[in-house]
Amino acid sequence: MKNNNIDCTFKIHNVGEFHYCARAIIIYEKNFLMIRRSTKFKEYYYPVGGRVKFGESLEEAVLREVKEETGINCEINRLIAIHEDFFTREEKVQNYAVTAFFVMKPNKDFLAISDSYDFALDLQPNEKLEWLNIEKCQNKIIYPEFYLELILNSEANFRHIVTHSGIR
Repeated sequence: MKNNNIDCTFKIHNVGEFHYCARAIIIYEKNFLMIRRSTKFKEYYYPVGGRVKFGESLEEAVLREVKEETGINCEINRLIAIHEDFFTREEKVQNYAVTAFFVMKPNKDFLAISDSYDFALDLQPNEKLEWLNIEKCQNKIIYPEFYLELILNSEANFRHIVTHSGIR
């Protein structure tokens, strides 16, 4: 039974939190779509996607998240990686996140996304969709840190990545 209102994020009594997520790799020619978040401390980029809802498959989750954050329906090309991340929030809470990364099929509807694009439904006021050029993004802060490598090797075999990313 599906309950699409409850994220698969839960507290583990006296230990920490678990997060189950799905993220999209959206590439068009030499550009890839990211969410830019600007804070008073820094500006960084992260991929479209988010938490899986209880009862939802990873595929359903990434398609829903892409639709919520871009307003565009798309299709999955393939699952490229599973990422396990162990990290600590500033509040000293231990976290464990499992994230599936999917390469999406090329879709010309994504080309409508530009600096003036204002359709994103599920982004915060300090967030914006932005295309980054693969050859010109070396000075950008991109999370997760291996994301650019996934894009550059999007035709490679499936990967399982484990990181201990410290405090965030």
